Amino acid sequence: MKIRFKIVAGFALLSIMLAIAGFFSIYELKRLNLSVHEMLEENYKSIIASKMMLEALEREDSGVLLYLLGKQSEGSELLNQGDSLFSSGLTIAQNNLTETGEDRLTDELSENYRHYREQAVHSLSGISGGEFAQWYLEGAHRSFLQVKKSVQELMDMNQDALYKGAGEIQNRMVRSIVPGIVAIISSIVFLILFNYLINHFFISPILRINRQLRRYERSLGPFNADIETRDEIKDLESSIQDLITRLR
Repeated sequence: MKIRFKIVAGFALLSIMLAIAGFFSIYELKRLNLSVHEMLEENYKSIIASKMMLEALEREDSGVLLYLLGKQSEGSELLNQGDSLFSSGLTIAQNNLTETGEDRLTDELSENYRHYREQAVHSLSGISGGEFAQWYLEGAHRSFLQVKKSVQELMDMNQDALYKGAGEIQNRMVRSIVPGIVAIISSIVFLILFNYLINHFFISPILRINRQLRRYERSLGPFNADIETRDEIKDLESSIQDLITRLR
């Protein structure tokens, strides 16, 4: 095997190892990027929808209180704004089902909200001032708290999913780094081995030829560097032996 081919083969092997490690690292990083984007887009969208619904419920609750305090116009406006905002948030949540059991939770939320609207809005006209406290505490407020609890459960579910997803992303980041670490370690081991082979097959034979030439120059003894490889260095040894033979 020629020296040039040996050296080129060694560096080619090292390049292939680094290229493979780089490919796997890039592949894992791309997958990680897609996972992060999907997780943030899906779960964060549901969290934003939950916050919208919580804000809507607060508006509606304030609207009920204003209505019963005699400010029907302001109360009705807040009730309508809250209902529109809540419906928007609920629609987003129902169209963004990403977690197990989220469909059941959104259905339960929708039913609880429907019951709250019946308690808080449809019954307002039949409530007199003296009955307000009892009606509000036993009916509307309980329904309000139940809807709020369902919304909070939906938000907690998606927040937990984000937290678990963060742990999974961390694990996948480690997996994406591993090929690079393996490539670095393998490259170091290969370079040590390559350095040993260079010394064994190239440097040492050249030094032996040099020592034999000096020995021959001093004592005119036989020239034999004992080169075992079949490459240009062996050819060099043969050429030197032929030259010495002709000079004799």
